[in-house]
Amino acid sequence: MGLGAPERNGRRPRRISLLTVRPGAITYNYMVISRDERLDRVFQALADPTRRRILERLAAGDQPVSELVRHFDMSQPAVTKHLNVLQRAGLITRHRSGRLRLSRARHDALRSPMRWMRRYTRLWNARLDTLEALLANPTLRKELDR
Repeated sequence: MGLGAPERNGRRPRRISLLTVRPGAITYNYMVISRDERLDRVFQALADPTRRRILERLAAGDQPVSELVRHFDMSQPAVTKHLNVLQRAGLITRHRSGRLRLSRARHDALRSPMRWMRRYTRLWNARLDTLEALLANPTLRKELDR
């Protein structure tokens, strides 16, 4: 069916200009398809402001739970739950030193999320550059302004 020809339901199809739809082409949303559960756990752990603050404190050096409790208005079991989430996400490690159980930030743990963010920053910057170039085209602007 050509552009402007009536469809079976009697309505005309939308006019497509300067954008092409290739028959049989498959469009993927790579942000949805690429599933990395470790990355999901990292972003879920970082989504909580308390856990981000705990991670900031641990970046300065190893600390026992009792030291972290002093800086937060919550119980020791609550801080421990936050530490468990950070540990499952791979953002911290925990070890014993005598009677103390110390938590330590893993400085390399954010490499994978940073790599993911850089990849999508490049992707979206490229898409926005393409859109900007299209919108700078006077023929397209005239078409869009109709």
